[in-house]
Amino acid sequence: HALWSADPKRFAGVKSVEGANREFLREIASRDAVSPSRAGNRKLRWPALLGGVAAAAAIALILVWSPFKGSSPDEGPVGDAIRQTALSGLILIPGAETASLNEGPTLRSGFAPLTNEVDSALHSLASAYTDGRSTPALAAQLIGGYLAVGQVGSASDFVRDARNRFPNDQSLLVLEGLVYYCQGNLAQAEDRLRDARERNPRDETATINLASVLVDAGRVNEAATLANEVLSKTDNDVIRARANRIIELTGPSH
Repeated sequence: HALWSADPKRFAGVKSVEGANREFLREIASRDAVSPSRAGNRKLRWPALLGGVAAAAAIALILVWSPFKGSSPDEGPVGDAIRQTALSGLILIPGAETASLNEGPTLRSGFAPLTNEVDSALHSLASAYTDGRSTPALAAQLIGGYLAVGQVGSASDFVRDARNRFPNDQSLLVLEGLVYYCQGNLAQAEDRLRDARERNPRDETATINLASVLVDAGRVNEAATLANEVLSKTDNDVIRARANRIIELTGPSH
């Protein structure tokens, strides 16, 4: 929606995929926000045909269960959307590093599509959050899901609340940094990601995202140092691919 309503002139000077993705992020940062206080009242986008009462009941059960299916909150349609963003843009949403490098096409906009299934799953997660059933993992899944589909305003609303509820959670601290990055606030993004790295120096997702922010801030030498540090320690294919891309962006021409 918002991606295609942007002023085309705004992108005239953009010369790279990463630059275009950043402009798209800035464009949608304040759109489609759903605050925690309003999440429970938001209407679902139901499929066009329910096929009778039995089918409706079955679909309702699936929609309520699907965000939580399996043993991990990373499973389900929201987790799938997060993993789809693994190789898009510069930021790496926590959870996306579990994707396969061959999992799905590269997203031209940098965001996963907001399908009815994903939208309904996000609604269920938001309802669970506002009903007092939230955990740090559920909150991270909800915020990461909103970032994955480009609803940065909603992600911002929830991350502020979640950080107050769970101030010591590492993933939520990283996500707060990513929300600031998507809003164009590089200083605050860097501050949160440095804090996350200091809390847990072994957090590769925090480190690689800090390197990405430093690329955007023009501090390419430190970005390259961090990317090389990650490459020397990780065997995660997604993180290695992101680190190699950062090293390319900070090469001799810079």
